[in-house]
Amino acid sequence: MIAESISFVMRGWTKALFAFALACGLAAAAAAPGAVHAQPAISPQDAERFLQQATFGYSEADVALVQSIGYSAWIDQQFAMPVEYSHLAAFNRLNPAVENSNNTIIHPGMWIGFTKNDQLRQRYLFALSQIMVNSSYTPSTYEYGRSLARYVDILQTTGLTTFGELLTQVTLNPSMGAFLSNLYNRGDDPVTGSQPDQNFAREVMQLFSIGLWQLNPDGSRKLDARGQPIPTYTQDDVVGVSKALSGFAFKGATRDDWDYNNCFCQPPSDPAVQAKAMAGADWYHSWSEKRFLGVTIKAGSTSPAADLKVVMDRLAKHPNVGPFIGRQLIQRFVTSNPSPAYIARVSAVFANDGAKVRGNMKAVMRAILLDPEARDPGKVSDPTFGRIREPIQRYAQVLRVFNARTGIDSDDFGIPTWEGYRRRGLGQSPLHAHTVFNFYYPDFKPAGTELFRRNLVSPEMQITTPASIGDVDDFMLNTLVFGGLTRWVSEAQPYAPTLTLDYSEWLPLVRTPPVLIEKMNQRFMAGQMSTTLKRQLRDTMAAVTYDWAQTTGGLNQLKFAQAMRVLLASAEYVVQK
Repeated sequence: MIAESISFVMRGWTKALFAFALACGLAAAAAAPGAVHAQPAISPQDAERFLQQATFGYSEADVALVQSIGYSAWIDQQFAMPVEYSHLAAFNRLNPAVENSNNTIIHPGMWIGFTKNDQLRQRYLFALSQIMVNSSYTPSTYEYGRSLARYVDILQTTGLTTFGELLTQVTLNPSMGAFLSNLYNRGDDPVTGSQPDQNFAREVMQLFSIGLWQLNPDGSRKLDARGQPIPTYTQDDVVGVSKALSGFAFKGATRDDWDYNNCFCQPPSDPAVQAKAMAGADWYHSWSEKRFLGVTIKAGSTSPAADLKVVMDRLAKHPNVGPFIGRQLIQRFVTSNPSPAYIARVSAVFANDGAKVRGNMKAVMRAILLDPEARDPGKVSDPTFGRIREPIQRYAQVLRVFNARTGIDSDDFGIPTWEGYRRRGLGQSPLHAHTVFNFYYPDFKPAGTELFRRNLVSPEMQITTPASIGDVDDFMLNTLVFGGLTRWVSEAQPYAPTLTLDYSEWLPLVRTPPVLIEKMNQRFMAGQMSTTLKRQLRDTMAAVTYDWAQTTGGLNQLKFAQAMRVLLASAEYVVQK
């Protein structure tokens, strides 16, 4: 029966793959007129759809709250919540030894957000982590776990201030400095002819702020007189920025530390320095002239901190930032291919939040979620609207809906990495992308599909393969069947729980499949489930006639787990509308 179920799911994916690629999030139509708050009432389905975009998972009480206070007030309430969890504090608790930090496994702490109330902040944190990518995957950051934990805290706190402040703190984080080789980066030497490393200087422009091509406010490329796109920066700009950002290292770093810059050389009595912003050292900063993006810093005229401010101000004020960053945030929350009008409206808010503040990221997020194109219920039936729920988002929703709790490992939500004993699973792990370009490119077009022919993008399709489909399906099934995850601990306690799921409000409904399926429809698909999928779920449960697994819920739990597995593997669910 299990083999037959796997075959059924895989056949469904094979047939639906191209269909859901077309449906995966391509908002090309013009937005409907009128502001969303003008609507007299919010239906349960519209509230659920909003919460699908703004949270990892929601309860019936969350739906009622949105209906009661409205979208805008709900966003205000989310942003007013205090930060509930410090990832740095979690790292220090899990790694208390006063010694060099070589434990980079911080994703369990990052994902404690599944249990927290500030869901919009947690979704935003995950989105930012895929734009301003920092990763524990590479050897360069292997010994900077404490700094990487601080990086996550920066994204969830400073990330919701202004873009300029966010970019500055990202630049000064030591783990980012290690990841993109700006930590202990020496200025140019006129005697030897050496130049500073240009890695971070290039990526801070290409990926973190202004992109490769000059953009109009609606995200379209500006063209020169020959109809060709215009580069945003040149190699000379990269050289200039690399000089301006040279000379930064751990706060308090000595000349001896600079001489041994391939290791963490601060005194073992002060590992906390990893969590502090880098500081500039005059003796290793470039003092030559620096030209970049229309700015000139005269030779010998400033300091590392002053040069940093010039770079950050120039990037934050560049006209590209609004459309470049705004489009990617729209992709992460609402739709893979937002219309030019949608991008332009978000860009306008980035440029001026209404109080003449540029780069107010709370205002930008409000504009993204309240835009007519995001809130128009008619978009549900538009085959060119939506986005693919990446594996992490699907797993996160399971954990939220079923009130996941950790077991023997504090803060460990069982998220697989691509290495070690959890090698196969979701194909994603927070802060573990293999390159600075994230798990997928924002402009990825799967070759040979209708998407490609229509010149439409689907970023998440880059990690959607036959192998990944099977891995995610197997991982979800194992998690759901046993109501969580276990780990071998010892002979006395061979399979201790590391994660538990609560099915108490679900299993009694297995006896009434239509009621259960409708509850699944509302909590996982915002009421968008087709009659075909409902029939498949009903038939799946009916086909399970014996309890092959020793689940705590017996046959009912197995029926429920198999139905959930079919739901989570369906193209209908995978496409968030």
